[in-house]
Amino acid sequence: PAAKVHRPGREACQAKALAALDELEAWSPAPWFVGDELTQADVTAAVGYTFMEGFDKGVVPADRYPNLERHRDHCEARPAFQATRPGF
Repeated sequence: PAAKVHRPGREACQAKALAALDELEAWSPAPWFVGDELTQADVTAAVGYTFMEGFDKGVVPADRYPNLERHRDHCEARPAFQATRPGF
């Protein structure tokens, strides 16, 4: 419930999450973060971005992270991602 949300704490968490996404966006993975193959870094970035987008609508500004969106889409095109994607 909205009455139970500590707004300053929530805003601080959101600011930190967006700062982390800004850093990842600047890395511009092409197509992977590390090397020429999918690694845990790629999985973590794609899943984390998907979670942040789906967890609380409106927290991640639309079109602010085109590189991460492209990376997420690249990962999610793989059958293993499609088989395990949550239904946000």
